[in-house]
Amino acid sequence: MGYSIRFRKRFMPRSFADLSAMVFMLLAIPSVYWFEVYVVGPTIYNRTLNILHVIVGTYMVINIIGNFMAVIAVDTSTQGLVLPSQVCK
Repeated sequence: MGYSIRFRKRFMPRSFADLSAMVFMLLAIPSVYWFEVYVVGPTIYNRTLNILHVIVGTYMVINIIGNFMAVIAVDTSTQGLVLPSQVCK
């Protein structure tokens, strides 16, 4: 069973509400990351823990943004694709 990933032909959201949510997420996630890493972190942690906090935080924000972009780019519809049915025994 070889399924391949299909990408959307149109990346931009179709409604204003979807566009607003996308822009909000693309602005909110990096803003919260910046505030946490550069404002809050140095006041709470010592230098070593702050560096660890920056590394873990950067890894997490890259994963969040990457997954968000994948949700936008990948077509999840099954139009034109016949999925086999299975009978449970």
